Amino acid sequence: MLYATLTAWGMHRMGDPKTTKTKLTDWDCFNEWIMAQSDVLQQFRGHRMLEMSATEYADAVLALRPIYRRFKLSVSNATVVVNSKALFHLFPEFIPPIDRQYTVRFFKQTPERWRDRKGKFQVVSLPAGLDEQFELFREICIGMKRLADRIEPGIFEQEHRQHRVTAPKALDNAIVNFVTIVSVAV
Repeated sequence: MLYATLTAWGMHRMGDPKTTKTKLTDWDCFNEWIMAQSDVLQQFRGHRMLEMSATEYADAVLALRPIYRRFKLSVSNATVVVNSKALFHLFPEFIPPIDRQYTVRFFKQTPERWRDRKGKFQVVSLPAGLDEQFELFREICIGMKRLADRIEPGIFEQEHRQHRVTAPKALDNAIVNFVTIVSVAV
């Protein structure tokens, strides 16, 4: 189901893998890597962003580093998006989904730099190395936790009741809307 969901979320574009880097590894490789991590992944099942202190959350995300480094989910060397989305689907109360267009842009650029003179979103680059990409992933997760801690818990409960989304996904939705609205206004 995870493979199909990531495909539906745009993580498996059709075309030549030399030019289309947003592509999952083949099913056998994907399945093998997920299954190889299954025992170690179990320790994160009970983690919930809203129930952890900022320090506990930061430490728990840091504990994901070995798993993050071993995941081979995409043919691309860019891991932040595919790994965060996979981890979100495995732990929807713990890890937020991250994308370049909205989440990375929100945390790494000022609104004045979001669009070019023609009104198109500017390209958002990711760090080249795996360790640097993990650090970006961790930084954004911690940033999302800081945002979550500033929001009235009843808002998350309402989002869950009305839209069946977890707190990390509700934050993701809010960031997408914020970037969309603010980038047009700037």
